[in-house]
Amino acid sequence: MLFQAEAGDLIVLYSDGVQDQQNAEDAEYGRGPLAELVTEIGGRTPGEILDAIFQDLDAFRGAMPVSDDQTLIVMKVL
Repeated sequence: MLFQAEAGDLIVLYSDGVQDQQNAEDAEYGRGPLAELVTEIGGRTPGEILDAIFQDLDAFRGAMPVSDDQTLIVMKVL
């Protein structure tokens, strides 16, 4: 996929283990909560966004183990 990034763009790349993470009710985290969170906190630094996503994932999964790799890359175009 090719795209043109512009100044101010926020790019979040993630592995399927992020959206596939399940909680105790067998619900998956999915793309929706991730998109909503990134939209809400998009003005923060990439490191803060990364930390917030992992905190949200941990809160979502509760006592469930991490079920797959959870790789995230957060970039802001200057």
